[in-house]
Amino acid sequence: MPPSDRMRRAAEWLTGGRVVGPGTGPRSPRPERLPAPRPARAPEAAVPDGAPDVLGSVTADPTERLPDGLVQLRVQRVRSGDDEPAYLLTGACGGPPTRPYLSRTPQLPPTNINLDRVRAGGAVPSQFYRAVRHWSHRQRPLVGWLNEQRDRHGTALHLVIWDDTEYEIPWEMLLLNDGGDTGPDLPLGAAVPVARWTTIRELQRPLLDEPAHCSGRVVGYFDERMRQDIGVFSPFEHEPHTDVDGFLDRLDERRRGNGPSAAPGSPDRTDGATGEYGAAPTGPGSAPDAPAADPGIGLVYMGCHGTHGKRIDDLTAGMLTWYEMDEPAMSALRGGSGTGGTLVCLNVCHSGRLVDNRGGGEDALRGFSELFLRKGAKACIATRGEVEETEARALLGHLVEHARRNPGQPIAHMLRDFRDDAVRNLPRQIPRTQEAGGGQDVEAQRRVLSLLYHFMYVYYGHPQTTLQLAPRRPGSAAP
Repeated sequence: MPPSDRMRRAAEWLTGGRVVGPGTGPRSPRPERLPAPRPARAPEAAVPDGAPDVLGSVTADPTERLPDGLVQLRVQRVRSGDDEPAYLLTGACGGPPTRPYLSRTPQLPPTNINLDRVRAGGAVPSQFYRAVRHWSHRQRPLVGWLNEQRDRHGTALHLVIWDDTEYEIPWEMLLLNDGGDTGPDLPLGAAVPVARWTTIRELQRPLLDEPAHCSGRVVGYFDERMRQDIGVFSPFEHEPHTDVDGFLDRLDERRRGNGPSAAPGSPDRTDGATGEYGAAPTGPGSAPDAPAADPGIGLVYMGCHGTHGKRIDDLTAGMLTWYEMDEPAMSALRGGSGTGGTLVCLNVCHSGRLVDNRGGGEDALRGFSELFLRKGAKACIATRGEVEETEARALLGHLVEHARRNPGQPIAHMLRDFRDDAVRNLPRQIPRTQEAGGGQDVEAQRRVLSLLYHFMYVYYGHPQTTLQLAPRRPGSAAP
């Protein structure tokens, strides 16, 4: 290709951003009804030979400027010059005009740091963590731009990572240290409140235009292994379910009364001539209270096992497949009297992972977090891997304490602090895979593993959405 043509194509690339994924260029964080494109081949060179090492320019719509303090990082699929799956990054910042961010070239997805590798028989924790370090040190332009935003906005900074790929890049683990910094590691998700998003074309409402204030009672589902966690919600109005059909009935008015009735006084019992659930929580041995103003559902919580694979058929939460979970309309998630929306917390292994559903005849990313957001939840906490029960209970305790002590603080702050606790517990020196004498420092490896589990939890929704749970009424029986 003549040099003039290469220069022209590179200029078109930098100004036009021939990317794939819903939408192009930095835009306000709202889902858009756009055709879901497939990755397209990137030009042979995104930057001409000998070009200075600078960030590219992007076209921004000034009418859709982000709020001050809100930074958006878009991750979009492309094909590399060798026709390999790749991605491009574009970043935009709210407030006074500042330089945007644009990847200089398409980047290959870092598959070695997929958190699915952190499991029994998987990667050695310290080796995995060092792979994250190596990847982070190669992201200097991005890290530099993010650190500029931290310096500019301070504690007002909130980050939305709008990722329209299935590459499962653990952005929250990106280390914000310069490659030559010898100080303690500073992962992005422990330094900045991070919210995720992915394009959900079925959504009609601008979910990310403004924060929600999720408020009301807790509706929970607990499988056999997690039933001891029911008592954690005792300070709040709580409807615990151990039967999955009763749980789905509670979320979907159309299903109520269609299945077998639960025994009177059981967690899955429905009461009332109209089929509505009573406002007070019920539990073994508890008597129904007089009807009261319905506070709505502030939190839907699921504690159970989950599985993941390359197809939707492989996704399960407890005994339910993705298709079975998708059938109910879940009208209760769309709010009602006394509620500002519902947060869904999926303490379920792999629940935050997405799959490309080409096998189902559509060009879309699907998963359990996407499912609940599509059906009306204002926000969702889910996991990107297989989490141990110890860390799952730690997240639950952290969430309940946050709702009790800091109901006005955004949920994204809660997860930032949750991750920061694990960072502070890291060994001063990351252990080697093999210590002198041929063994391993088991305790140090365990602390690194705990950090990896903490970073598996991700948050979908507006970065300033809050959670306030209805306190248990005096005299009502605890679940």
